[in-house]
Amino acid sequence: MTCASQWKSLRFGPDFYLGLLILCNHLPPGLSKDPHPLLLILAEGLSEMYLGEGSREKLTGLREMAMHGVLARGLMPVFPTLFYPNYYSLFTGCDVAVFKVQPSFCQPYSGRSSVLTQEAIADALQHFQQGSAAMAAVYYEDVALAGRHHGPGSEARRAALANLDAIVRNTTDTIRSLRLDVNLVLVSDHGLMDIDFDDKVIELENYIPAHFIKKQMDKGATVNLWTNDGREDEVYQLLKDLSNMTVYRRNEVPERFHYGAGRFVSPLTLLADEGWFITWNRAALPYWKNGGDSSLAPNRGWDGYDNSVLSMQAVLLAWGPDFKQSYIAPPLHTVDVYPLLCNLTGVSPLPHNGSWEKVHLLLSSSFDIRTSTCTSWLIFWAMAIWMCMT
Repeated sequence: MTCASQWKSLRFGPDFYLGLLILCNHLPPGLSKDPHPLLLILAEGLSEMYLGEGSREKLTGLREMAMHGVLARGLMPVFPTLFYPNYYSLFTGCDVAVFKVQPSFCQPYSGRSSVLTQEAIADALQHFQQGSAAMAAVYYEDVALAGRHHGPGSEARRAALANLDAIVRNTTDTIRSLRLDVNLVLVSDHGLMDIDFDDKVIELENYIPAHFIKKQMDKGATVNLWTNDGREDEVYQLLKDLSNMTVYRRNEVPERFHYGAGRFVSPLTLLADEGWFITWNRAALPYWKNGGDSSLAPNRGWDGYDNSVLSMQAVLLAWGPDFKQSYIAPPLHTVDVYPLLCNLTGVSPLPHNGSWEKVHLLLSSSFDIRTSTCTSWLIFWAMAIWMCMT
């Protein structure tokens, strides 16, 4: 199946945002041969559902990347479908301890601007030309911001999609004009779902006495609760029959989430049904400043829902000398990206939950599996992203 024959059924997504440029000024030791430089675009909130919208014929950058490279037919995020867990899993393939490492270069997050993003990408390509970088990662969040503020189906989010397309188109054109052998990978963390603060809000204070709760972490689709001593069973009983959400004890979390055994998981995990929002009360609902007059507007989109639902599915696009052309890949999981990045950068991966059997299908027949004595390279990137975003 080719991308050319399947483009009309494809779906693409939203707005982009400059955040992060990570460059490594040396290659890890023990490579079988020099790997091609890797440019990684991290697009927060870019949903698989956006591929195939009515404006797709105008998306020349994304369309060309798909038609001359690889598109995965869905990328299932890890649970919970939030920013940090998924970027962590992208760079580790699992829940792996992060060691004390630092990026060789980190450009601080500079704010929302397609121009700044393109400048960061141009800077990365210049380092590739000079041979001073093996990999660069650029983070951009307008996809998520437009979707959260205005809704996944809003015109603002659609305009963001056009900005993303222009960035991708300019990047591939520049790579060609400079005659660089660069692998370009665009990957997102999760999609977004429509929410409605008028009709679909669950207020926990209506069901639980406040003195039962020691700590509540997060609000939205996934909420974590720690109870005061001896109150866990009472809180569970009070919540277990509520409509539009499910409460799990740690040992009841579905196995498919690969979540319940985590050492930081709360005793009780609350998961909202699609489109519902869990909060302590309406006063705690998240609003955003809409305009210069500081007026507040409700969010219209959110993440964190069941990672199997369509609206949460992420995106993986890849283009470059090591990838097949016009190839539609079977659905992948976020943890599968880790062994792909390892082999593209010439690194022996640490133990992980990803599938090399799945992602090696994306690579061209001329690609050689790299061998290396370095075993912590991608842990570097996980820690680098955390450092640059905090």
